[in-house]
Amino acid sequence: MNEQWQPVVGYEGIYEVSDQGRFRSLDRVDASGARRKGRVIAGRDNGCGYLRVALCVNGKQVTAKLHRLVLEAFVGPCPKGMEACHFPDRDRANNRLENLRWDTRSQNQKDSIKHGTRYDPSLETRGESHPFAKLKEKEVREIRGRRAAGESIKTLAREFGVHRNHVSKVARGFAWKHVGAAL
Repeated sequence: MNEQWQPVVGYEGIYEVSDQGRFRSLDRVDASGARRKGRVIAGRDNGCGYLRVALCVNGKQVTAKLHRLVLEAFVGPCPKGMEACHFPDRDRANNRLENLRWDTRSQNQKDSIKHGTRYDPSLETRGESHPFAKLKEKEVREIRGRRAAGESIKTLAREFGVHRNHVSKVARGFAWKHVGAAL
């Protein structure tokens, strides 16, 4: 399959995106006169699963969601009242053109509930069944027990791959209230 590249709108000659959801800088001479070699640049997770990239011109840096850049380059500007949506899969990091579309916020939210990537209070989702859960009930009990035994929040956060604030809330019973006592 041949990967197609298009200029990033507003950054023509500096950056490009591909129909496979990749982002790259082009060979260029920067503002100080130094030659810069172009390269493919990996997006970074914005904390919600979406990949973002940094666009820099004349010392000014702006971050943008990669899926929006792909749609703008290959489909055109976002129509009024629409937003960038991922379909048919649930992967927010899949920025292939075939996985993206402009659609309404309402339809995007319906899709995310259907795919399980958005919390719907009417479904009373909690604990491990919540789409954003990073812990299992067994791990919650283990965190509580080890914290009660004096282990540091920082150590537990690092080991379980969650933020220190979350470990603190789990240990004190403010998060995962429905889970019983420590192991």
